[in-house]
Amino acid sequence: MKKRKQVSDGPDGPTRTVDAAALAKANKKARKEQRRKERKENGQEQHPVAPQGKAIGGSQGRGESGGGAAVVTGRGISGSAWRKQEGVTLTGCEGDIPEPCFTFAQASFDTRIIEILSTSFAKPTAIQAQAWPIALSGCDMIAVSKTGSGKTIAFLLPAFQKLLLSTSSVTAISTKGLVLAPTRELACQIQDQATKFGEACAIRSVCLFGGAPKEPQIEAIERGAHIVVSTPGRLVDILGTGKCALDKLQVLVLDEADRMLDMGFGKQIQDVVKHVPTSRQTLLFSATWSQGVGSMASKILRNPIELRMGENDALEANADIKQVVMMTKELKKPSRLKEILDQLVLDSEGGIRRHDKAIIFVSRKDQCAPIVKQLRANGFLVDCMHGARPQHERTAIFQDFRDGKLRLLVATDVAARGLDVDDVRVVINYDMAGGNKPGHPDNVESYVHRIGRTARGGQGGVAYTFFINADRNNAADLISLLTKAGQEVPNALQLMSDQRALEKS
Repeated sequence: MKKRKQVSDGPDGPTRTVDAAALAKANKKARKEQRRKERKENGQEQHPVAPQGKAIGGSQGRGESGGGAAVVTGRGISGSAWRKQEGVTLTGCEGDIPEPCFTFAQASFDTRIIEILSTSFAKPTAIQAQAWPIALSGCDMIAVSKTGSGKTIAFLLPAFQKLLLSTSSVTAISTKGLVLAPTRELACQIQDQATKFGEACAIRSVCLFGGAPKEPQIEAIERGAHIVVSTPGRLVDILGTGKCALDKLQVLVLDEADRMLDMGFGKQIQDVVKHVPTSRQTLLFSATWSQGVGSMASKILRNPIELRMGENDALEANADIKQVVMMTKELKKPSRLKEILDQLVLDSEGGIRRHDKAIIFVSRKDQCAPIVKQLRANGFLVDCMHGARPQHERTAIFQDFRDGKLRLLVATDVAARGLDVDDVRVVINYDMAGGNKPGHPDNVESYVHRIGRTARGGQGGVAYTFFINADRNNAADLISLLTKAGQEVPNALQLMSDQRALEKS
């Protein structure tokens, strides 16, 4: 008797019964033909496409040591050679490593997902090329990659593919995928991407966050959602009402995972994990990673593969950003800011100054209003964003900034992580990150996230930082970052670092 299989057009689509062997043969033939066509278009037909999970040799993962011939990919380079070239390190690997995918067709996604990718992007980014095959293999993963490298799509699409392959349908208040993000703005941006790709393949998602009425969010869950994107606090609140169930969860994702696992969110993450099956897949993504959160990460992961882009266990800034450190004094900051903005202005029309988009970061929310007032008086289209503003105002300001109605944004660190606006060309650190916590180990890490609001998607950008004597405890760490990125280190900054080292000795 022939083996039969039920298939559908989406997670909730109508099912039909087909010959399983015939279906597998047809799918294999379609994938082979699609890969052959893409290799032919790229002039690479003479190279066989690497089968997923057959690489031997390469970076530092345990599964990449030993003998054997390296598999050649569709780009004419072995996966191990590509990882060395791109600075990719894999650790915690048992057995074969899934080969990177250099084209969307190689990623083994549903054709509807591939179609959107192909019309929106030229090729996978480096983090996507290696993270997709690992996530699709079902392994837990920690993925660390620079700001603006395409991490959102790197974790969303494998989750979508897993749900598309699921035979069971979503029910009211029960979700299959959960993405947690530390801020409302980041959660909304992830939801935008989830909606974009989800509409094409009948995957529904909802976004939950505080500062907005709870009832409409609960109603959206009750209508059925395959994916929930949420901030931890609001999800814990809704779980307490019994209006959201995670007992059928298949994929758990933490974006900006290092912050999610620190003391600020640790208890809430633990509360959420209590509600999810132990059989789930867990994916942690971040631009930075510290060993301090490793112990908590180990409590929610099972034998994870750790994927790092860049130097292992080291804090790095995006090398596409030109970093300019300006040694100054507190009272001179307003005039230094004026100098930078005057250089940025292209022209003026009707009293409005035209310039590339820029973000000015300050350490305290009470600094925002005076700076905004002065900049508006000087003809700039500017507003501010900080944690004390109502959610509807923050949402409207962010949308206006993204749309170009605002060209300048003054913000606290609430905008430092995940704020994704492609055409931000300049970041100005009016205060060194950490402000009222001089020398705190998180300061330089926050600096990396702040300046990462520019140079998104491989574009260039400039980051200016006002550095005063009160910031001297951060001098050595900042110099380390600048040096690794090949940036100029001011003599005065080096002298300050040397003097601080002598004081400590």
